[in-house]
Amino acid sequence: MKKIMYSLFLLSCLFLLSSASFPQLNFEENFDYPAGDTLNTHGWVAHSAAGSNVSLIVSGSLSYPGYASSNIGNSVDLIGGSGSREDVTATFNIDSVSNVYCSFLVKVASVGPTPDYFFHFREDPVAAILRGRVFIRDNGTGGFNFGMSKGSTSLIDWDTTARTLTETYLVVLKYEYVVGTGNDLIHLFINPSLTAGEPATPNATVPDTSGSDIIVNAVSLRQGSNAYNAQLDGIRVSTSWSFAPLPVELVNFNAQVSEGSVLLGWSTASETNNKGFEIERKFGNTDYSTLGFVNGVGNSTEQQLYSFLDSKIQSGTYAYRLKQIDYNGTFKYSHEIQIDVKAPLTFSLNQNYPNPFNPSTKISWQLPVDAHQTLRVYDVLGNEVVTLIDDFKPAGNYEIEFTSEGLSSSVYFYQLQAGNFVQIKKMVLIR
Repeated sequence: MKKIMYSLFLLSCLFLLSSASFPQLNFEENFDYPAGDTLNTHGWVAHSAAGSNVSLIVSGSLSYPGYASSNIGNSVDLIGGSGSREDVTATFNIDSVSNVYCSFLVKVASVGPTPDYFFHFREDPVAAILRGRVFIRDNGTGGFNFGMSKGSTSLIDWDTTARTLTETYLVVLKYEYVVGTGNDLIHLFINPSLTAGEPATPNATVPDTSGSDIIVNAVSLRQGSNAYNAQLDGIRVSTSWSFAPLPVELVNFNAQVSEGSVLLGWSTASETNNKGFEIERKFGNTDYSTLGFVNGVGNSTEQQLYSFLDSKIQSGTYAYRLKQIDYNGTFKYSHEIQIDVKAPLTFSLNQNYPNPFNPSTKISWQLPVDAHQTLRVYDVLGNEVVTLIDDFKPAGNYEIEFTSEGLSSSVYFYQLQAGNFVQIKKMVLIR
């Protein structure tokens, strides 16, 4: 038990050391303000005709299955058209050139034939260095298309899939930093899977051939000069794909072997709608099976530590993985880790725990070789009470629970015999 607790302590230390610089959610905006409010009263900076045709909070939120910032608070209307119109910018803390992901929900009610953009990255302070403009345009068949540019308004890469008006879409905008000058990339993803990692192929990609690299630390909502009406909600910004569109970021997943048991440990940096984790294991060429379930904390912006003990298993190579499950049933798997459990070097029968006990206790033992083994319980007169094990088993570590149903308070003895090895231990039942 002391070795198990020491292993748990070591795992906790590893989590703290390795997660000192883990990715985090740099910015989240769910527009959870009263309808009719302007954004510049809630931390956004108004510019480009500030005060003219302002963007207002509107009642109702947008919803998208499995998205972490779905159906929270209210939303904002972005209305393009003629005349002066206010744009707004929100800043966040990213102080070095790095990949940046921004996800948001948008529902387009109407759009004209002339393309215009409504969302983009920029530097802070507010400056005319815009990157990753997200465009929309009428497609001529009753729907619309998303498009994206990098540093200009003319070089636009269009997503060719026809989109439906008044339908909510999940959009992920990625700024990819590439070593060098003027060669960064912008990617656009529409409705990516929320049960997997970043897709290999985006819906649109534009290289940055029109300007220098930037430090992305602001997003802007724009009301352009061409006609459109879009409702926007649930903005999330991070340097990690898992934090922008996905609800739970698994920071660490490790394992330690101690006394024939495997102690699994993992941590998350933040959680949204996290029901918990199924622990799955496979041995050799077998399929994965579920060992147990560990509850999540639901919603959290702080690091959470978890552990699970797979007790007294036989020697061999095991694979473990986690199945993280949201309250709505959405799930994703962690990476797989493999652990070698070595056969014990000596025979050993351990003291039962707890002892004294009522009504049950656990008995564990180790075998360095394959053998037929018996484990029996006797009373103080030497009468056999029960045979717990009578079977041939491979070398390994074993544990069994003994329940004292029908027995009175007394001293009892349990005996392990495996080949020529025989050992007896005493235990005490107190009612």
